[in-house]
Amino acid sequence: MAAPTAPRTSRTRKDTSSSRPASNPFDALAVEPSGRPDEKFEQLVELIKALDAQVKQLTDSNEQVVESNMELARKYYAISLVNEDLVRSFDQPADRCGELTEINEGLVKSNEELVKCNGELVKSNEQLVDSNTELKNRVHKLETTQNSKLSAQTGSWRTAVLSSPGAASFPTTISPNSSASQPKQKETLPGADIDLSNLRTHLDTENSAEIKRTIQAALVAHVETKDIACTAVLRLGREKRHFRILFATDEAAQTARVHAQWVESHLNGTRLRGEAWFPVKVDRVDIGQLTDETRTHPRNDACTTIGRENGVEVRKITPLGPIDPNKHHCSVVLHLAKQEDVDCLLSRRVMEIGGEVAFPKPYVHRDHPTRCFNCYQYGHQQARCKNPTRCGHCAAEGHHKNQCTSTDTKCAACGGPRSASDKGCKVYRAEAAKMR
Repeated sequence: MAAPTAPRTSRTRKDTSSSRPASNPFDALAVEPSGRPDEKFEQLVELIKALDAQVKQLTDSNEQVVESNMELARKYYAISLVNEDLVRSFDQPADRCGELTEINEGLVKSNEELVKCNGELVKSNEQLVDSNTELKNRVHKLETTQNSKLSAQTGSWRTAVLSSPGAASFPTTISPNSSASQPKQKETLPGADIDLSNLRTHLDTENSAEIKRTIQAALVAHVETKDIACTAVLRLGREKRHFRILFATDEAAQTARVHAQWVESHLNGTRLRGEAWFPVKVDRVDIGQLTDETRTHPRNDACTTIGRENGVEVRKITPLGPIDPNKHHCSVVLHLAKQEDVDCLLSRRVMEIGGEVAFPKPYVHRDHPTRCFNCYQYGHQQARCKNPTRCGHCAAEGHHKNQCTSTDTKCAACGGPRSASDKGCKVYRAEAAKMR
């Protein structure tokens, strides 16, 4: 009985000559950038493109290697089938042995080509790593050179501000076409805030539509405000009786605030709040230039002086925490009259306070739990507190924190070994978690 003939496998070898670059693929990277900085950047871009082309060519070579490995696996599978036939058969024809020998020879040649291709791939990878390292070094060198030139031209922030005729002429590296240099648009319409907590007339404060109709009727009832239209009514945060009345223009909002007879006639007991202020945070404020002789409170003329120095109208200055007289700088919040003034300071990125440089940043308001500064409990304010006075330092009754002589520290809210203003208080953390 003749042994079964093994299937003849293809001995066609994959042509990998196309994956081998005809010349050195990194000749383009050997050129040293020359000329002006902008020309250097253009040359670096061309080098990076050449590097990308070589990476793509390397990827194609890897794909060809994968295809060669798959062909090799198929040949190994054919050999395993032949070997199984040899084991099952006692009589092996001479032609079967010759066929096996040919397959083995083809397999050896394929292995040699694969080893050679892998060697070229490793060599190309080494050249790619060297070229990439060289390119990074050139970019770093060019950036260092340009930064040195830029520093020599502009100098420090303080020198640039103090040497300029005004803060508005301070040089900036922001492009005039950039969105950062453009003034921000107002997020909401102009308006006026009202407090309906002590409203004496019947009005459903849960119905915003009814509140709007009542306000519009009150405006129309008076000569000075009859042409003003109430655009919308917004509830302010978690306050159920605090609302903001929106108008179409700043002039309409100003007229409604100045001629407030419409509030007294139709919304008796309602308090019309003052004009809105626009906050901006300012860091690295010189305490000596901001405060009075105590170095703990802003000077009486600080708003006027800072506004005149920077060309804005400052309504109020609020320090971010107690001012330490032993330090040189602090952070404050400036309340400005216009949103345009806030945008102007943020676009400059620096301002002057008493001739010293400070840095304005956007102010982010964070809600805090309501705390009484009479009994230091949460949930009500000092004006409505009916509890005995307690110390914010030792928690004892009968005196305030500024009159305390005790060396013991105790929280009046949680009883822990901390002052009442410490944010580590368990009661404070629980109240703050409710607001999230």
